[in-house]
Amino acid sequence: MEGSKGCVIISNKDGIILGSREYEIASEGIKETCQYGHSFYGWAVVERIEEVHGAVYIFVDQALALIFTAESLELINFKVKFLDAINKHM
Repeated sequence: MEGSKGCVIISNKDGIILGSREYEIASEGIKETCQYGHSFYGWAVVERIEEVHGAVYIFVDQALALIFTAESLELINFKVKFLDAINKHM
C-alpha cells in the first residue's frame, strides 16, 4: 500500500478559529460573536456540558464544543452563575 502524504494546517493566530469571542446566553440559545461574524446555537443542539480541569465544554455536536477556559471563567469570576444560566435552559 502506498503511503499518503499528510499536511499540517495551522490556524491564524487571531483568525476565526483562535481569535477572541464574546458570548451571550439567552432563553433562545447561545450567540457567539467574533470580529469576523457570529453564530447562534439553539438549546436543542446542545448535547452535553462537561467540566474538565476548570474549563467548561458545551458540546453543540459530537465534534464541536464551545470551550470556556478555566482562566477566562476565573477572570470574569462568574463560573457558577454561568453554569446555572446554561443548566436552566437544558
